[in-house]
Amino acid sequence: MSIRQAIRSAAPYRFRSHAYRVKLDQNESPYGLPAGLKERVMERLRAAPLHRYPEIHPRVLQEKIAHHFDWPTTGVVITGGSNVLIRCFVIAAGIGQEVLVVSPTFPVYALQAQQLGARLIEIPLRGDFSLPVS
Repeated sequence: MSIRQAIRSAAPYRFRSHAYRVKLDQNESPYGLPAGLKERVMERLRAAPLHRYPEIHPRVLQEKIAHHFDWPTTGVVITGGSNVLIRCFVIAAGIGQEVLVVSPTFPVYALQAQQLGARLIEIPLRGDFSLPVS
């Protein structure tokens, strides 16, 4: 089996832990769930049919999210994780092309752009985290 050079030469993706006062990466929150909400979650979990797969196409969830945010259903994308969505974006728009991201950003953009033969262009955010649009 032949492995493309872009894959062979890719450095391993390693998560680096940093000293922190409040950890906010990996979509975490510094606040726990209120006890009442946590109990409601557990009630639903106890009643859930965990022996069955969820919908193949999560239309019900997609419709609820769209309704909640007053957004078109076609504008809501649901994936099994951010890496899946990132890969889809890079495949759709960037194989052998240029992928533009802001920096700092999620390091998987660079890794997947490299693996798919795209040239990654990183634009640094300003000190106030605004986009440099000029």
